[in-house]
Amino acid sequence: MENVTQRILKYRECIRQLYNNYFINVEWKDSEHYFEEYFEEINEILFQKTVLDQIDLEAKIFKNNKEFYENLKVIPNYGPLGFETFFAPANQQFTEWKTLQLNSTENEFRFMSFFDWTTEKIMEVQYARVRLLNSKEFPELVGYDFLLENWNSEFYIL
Repeated sequence: MENVTQRILKYRECIRQLYNNYFINVEWKDSEHYFEEYFEEINEILFQKTVLDQIDLEAKIFKNNKEFYENLKVIPNYGPLGFETFFAPANQQFTEWKTLQLNSTENEFRFMSFFDWTTEKIMEVQYARVRLLNSKEFPELVGYDFLLENWNSEFYIL
């Protein structure tokens, strides 16, 4: 496994600055096309060019049809009290997040995207949205989405 945490966090800072210093401050000419859609297009390109294309692998990394990167593992840094997180069923139109305390390192997460509660004012992209693929601690939550705090997680290429 290759640790790509610093590269991912630099990308996070890049999109945060771009969004907060430009996208929310521009008066957009095209009233039919909301600026968040413009941002998402650029965000995807930035992630591809600044993170994925910079990793020296024979096989390219891409999102699968379940909308997560199979080769991009996220590991929370469990402290002595565990790791508090949010979780919800995948693919919900309106997501109702619930809190959960993880205590075991026997949980396997894959990166989906960065997440923020609000995009109307400023965006901090505090969380990585991840999919739980395997868990001995919470097998009933396999396939659910989780929010892990970026500053307290590590990112690895498999």
